[in-house]
Amino acid sequence: MIEKVNPFLFSGSLEDIKNTQAQYLDYFKDRESVLDIGCGRGLFMKMLERVNAKSVGVDLSAEAIKECKSSGLDVHLQNANDYLKAHPKTHDGIFASHLLEHLTPDEALLFLNLASSSLKSGGILLIATPNIENPLTWQRGFWLDLDHKRPYPRQLIEQLLTEQGLTIIASGHNPYMAHMIRRGARGVRGKIGYWVKRLRLGPNFLAGDTFVVAKKT
Repeated sequence: MIEKVNPFLFSGSLEDIKNTQAQYLDYFKDRESVLDIGCGRGLFMKMLERVNAKSVGVDLSAEAIKECKSSGLDVHLQNANDYLKAHPKTHDGIFASHLLEHLTPDEALLFLNLASSSLKSGGILLIATPNIENPLTWQRGFWLDLDHKRPYPRQLIEQLLTEQGLTIIASGHNPYMAHMIRRGARGVRGKIGYWVKRLRLGPNFLAGDTFVVAKKT
């Protein structure tokens, strides 16, 4: 069973979260029914309006759902798996950010199967999860959340989605973290710190969340 988690804990400022999620908007442009799983306060749902996409959200936080409804968003206080089971072949887009790492392998397989079944033909599923290729994430950030069950590397997510009959159309690392780190490397001290980290940790310390986008044909 998928429980409510807090994807924003230890995740940076609200502005950074918005800028991170904004990198995914174009994948959902002009979509008629994008499901945001674990929609929280509705940040991504509100941003989808920029790309003329209609959305619906599910979350287990009554407080978050109340806030979303006060903003006029179409949201449901419901377990994600239960919602997906009740809505087969319904959505032309599904967004699941910082969810998969909270699931055991068996739970992840069930969730991906239900998500695939809830997509219409031509619909896309976007999975975003912490990037363990980034040494800062793996050594520290990933383990700050006690509810994290295990990491899901990009290659594994691609394989799992392919086994669901979906076609991978894009994958990689969210570019906003690199921008955020470079932005902070100001002045002589900041630039020295940047290059010390790069030399010590390698170029992957710039890499943001892993994301995979798959399409149902």
